[in-house]
Amino acid sequence: MASSKRRRKDSSTRENTEFESTAKGTSSGNRDGEFWFEDGNVVLIARNCEFRIFKGILAHHSPVFHDIVGPFTQKARPSIHAISAIIRLGHKYQMQHMVAQAVRYLKRWFTSDFAVWSAGKLHLPDAPLKRVHAIGVVNLARLVDEPSLLPTALLACCLLDAQIVQGFAREDGARERLALDDVGRCFAARTRLAEEALVLTLRIFSPEVSDGCADPQMCEMLLGQTLASVAHEQRDFARADVFTSWVDRAADAGPLSCVDLMFQCCNSCQEMVKERDLEERLRVWKALPEIMGVRVDGWAASSP
Repeated sequence: MASSKRRRKDSSTRENTEFESTAKGTSSGNRDGEFWFEDGNVVLIARNCEFRIFKGILAHHSPVFHDIVGPFTQKARPSIHAISAIIRLGHKYQMQHMVAQAVRYLKRWFTSDFAVWSAGKLHLPDAPLKRVHAIGVVNLARLVDEPSLLPTALLACCLLDAQIVQGFAREDGARERLALDDVGRCFAARTRLAEEALVLTLRIFSPEVSDGCADPQMCEMLLGQTLASVAHEQRDFARADVFTSWVDRAADAGPLSCVDLMFQCCNSCQEMVKERDLEERLRVWKALPEIMGVRVDGWAASSP
């Protein structure tokens, strides 16, 4: 029994020594070129190869690791670098549970749910994932064959300027860039989305009154003025992401916005414009995979 205790103690001492020497950069092991992150908080040593990663990577891998590094909760907001490390490491070593957890997190932001995407969470200032990180999401989706991430991730890439080619810096200093085929998809999609933006403008604010209009002559005039006002504020509408409410966007255009004109219409015509807004955005949403040049089975199946 004493011999067994000594062996466990010696083993623990060796493990502690390995970890401490690695942290100081004096370990004799070889650092893995892909999974060594300078701000990682867990170092693993396997067969003389060292990995410095994030503790969230191990949180749900096993009960043992769960107790060591703590839970990866639903409220967690890890960075793109942490999520990328989880997916790449899990994919490389066939830890599918880890990959699935990280993919589910990405789907909170790059979703196939129309209502969630149109709420514009990704565009909020405090969002943990920024638009440029969509480049990394596209690459991760390709790596693990998760096509449902691609339509909105590629759409977010369409919103980028020169960054769509430049990419962003990863933790190891390398650049995360889109594959040339995906850059081509984005350029082609921008043209299609610009066309759809024009169609949406004409259809949503078309000067055709509702069946139950209380004052057809007045409402037709007001809707015509609304459409002309939208054309005047074209910069506020010429965006690749056509899925946020165009009525809400019009309301934000200025103190004398086109929506002020629309709200002078009768209640029936106001409701008609709001219904058009939703219907037209849904029409484009259902076609989004085709617009982005990808195939996603069951896309928008749960949409209204």
